[in-house]
Amino acid sequence: MVTYEWYTRFPEAASPTKGGIIAQIHGRPDRTLLINPGGQMVKSSVKEMTAMLDTMYFDKHIGKSLKTKEPNGWLVDAAAGGPIAEMSYRPPHLYMLVRSSAERISDSETRTRPYPGKVQVGQVIGENGKTGFLAFAEPTSKVPVNKWIRFKMEIKYSKYSRTADKVLESGYIRVWMDDQVLCDIKNVDIGKNDELGPYFKYGIYKPFKDGFTVEHSGFKETIQKR
Repeated sequence: MVTYEWYTRFPEAASPTKGGIIAQIHGRPDRTLLINPGGQMVKSSVKEMTAMLDTMYFDKHIGKSLKTKEPNGWLVDAAAGGPIAEMSYRPPHLYMLVRSSAERISDSETRTRPYPGKVQVGQVIGENGKTGFLAFAEPTSKVPVNKWIRFKMEIKYSKYSRTADKVLESGYIRVWMDDQVLCDIKNVDIGKNDELGPYFKYGIYKPFKDGFTVEHSGFKETIQKR
């Protein structure tokens, strides 16, 4: 189980033209995990991968010849088509999307979009080994302005098979805003089927056309084995 804690301040009142993504959790693709033209999964060394890239390149997850620019049958693990978790301040909602990719070789094209107004909180949608759900959707009118807010998030990431596109054990997510519980959802799939674990980052991503100001401080990450 991983606990993320940080403080955020929104200096501006909610506006339909101001907002953006304020925090994300990303997977880390296995950049030397491949499927060869015969359909077999192989793990190359860095040296082998470097030699391959003398004659080919990867367009997202699809291998292509440097000479012809055509697909050559190779595939590589890539981004999962969206963050594992994405917290957004987009009036009229502060909300979080949560995703899972059970694929050992992920593609970037298939995206899961459980946005407010399209799905209910906790409703799981998805295809092609990817699923996602809306963890919470809080009215931005209830989010304090010009005040430091303590966010806390507990996640038990799903356990995935290392040899198949399969979830072995589901996880859960709990999120607090100060003392308010925004979500407590159990038995859901969260994460990406990677050898390396996920990582957290905050900032402002994809701001609205009029820009957006958000401040962050005091990040702490705690990992607890269970």
